[in-house]
Parts: sequence; structure tokens; C-alpha cells
Amino acid sequence: MASYLITRWLAPVIIGGVALGAVGCGSTPVAAGHAPQPTVHIVHRVQAKASHSGPVPVYQEYTFGPGYGQHVSAREKNRLQRLVNQLGNPPHNAITLNGFEAGYQHNGALSVLLFVRNGYDYPIWGISGRIRLEEHHQILAAADFTFSPTQFGTLDPGVSEIWEITFQPSQVYVQHATLHTYQLVSDLTFSH
Repeated sequence: MASYLITRWLAPVIIGGVALGAVGCGSTPVAAGHAPQPTVHIVHRVQAKASHSGPVPVYQEYTFGPGYGQHVSAREKNRLQRLVNQLGNPPHNAITLNGFEAGYQHNGALSVLLFVRNGYDYPIWGISGRIRLEEHHQILAAADFTFSPTQFGTLDPGVSEIWEITFQPSQVYVQHATLHTYQLVSDLTFSH
């Protein structure tokens, strides 16, 4: 089992159906005594299109974590398929997060729905690390997250998985931000 460090990837997002985008970084093997050097790659920014009825072609594969997705309507699955199709292929040799909805809960927590995307040629699992949510260079929330293999599962090559992260009230530094444009900034590790 190899361990890798994903260094400082970003996923800018404009929610409300306006735009999605991503900036990703490559990853390097973690070797004792060696710090990986981040390499930033601009992926692309896409415009969300109006919702259509009927079957949606599958250009990009997405999945729900183990045991999730059974109660998601066909309409919502079509909406999610359109969103992931617009992102194109996951960037090669990178893990990216593309948020598509974010909002404050009444208790002060902040939740983000996102696609976790595997651009590697092999399955990955055990993703963990610190994620910050920033808007206009201001940190709105920060926390350590673990995408455990038992809950998140294994992410196959070229596949995106829908996931939700929630920053608890004590991890949210700014309440009532607009959340129209934000970035997810992180240092993550994973196994394969």
C-alpha cells in the first residue's frame, strides 16, 4: 500500500447554477525526509446549463458512497449527471474536489456537497487531511476530514463520487458569507 500526499489543490466554485470549476495539484509519493513540491494545474471552469427532462447521456461516471443514493430521485440523478458531465475528465494524476452546493445550517454548521474525483489510473481509498473553505482569500471554515474506506469506499480511476462535508459550528470562522464563490483548499493523503 503506497501513501501519497496531494498538495494544496483548490476547487473554485460558483454555486447557484452559475459556474463550476477546479484547480488541482499533482501528487507525489511521500518519502521520509522529503517534502513534496506542489504543482498547480488549472483544470477548467464550466457554465451550468438549464435543467432538461429526459435521459441524460453519461460522459463522466459518478457514484454515491456505499449504501447511499438509493433514495435519490431520477430527476436529481439527472441533475448530478449534467453537473459532472460539464466538468470533463478528472485531471490526470490528481484528486480534485468540485463543490456544487454549500450552505449554512440553522445550528451554525456549514455543509458542502461535492464531487471527489480520481484522476489516477488506479483505485484510491483512505483520503484524509485538512480542508479549508475560503471566499475572497478569507478563511470561512477549516477542519480535518477523513473519507474512510468503510463509509466512502474505494474511488475507481476516472470516477467521481458525491460526498458531503460539514464544518461544525466551532470550525466555522465566518457566519453568513455569501458563498457565491469559494475555494476548497487542502492538503490530503490517500492510499492505493
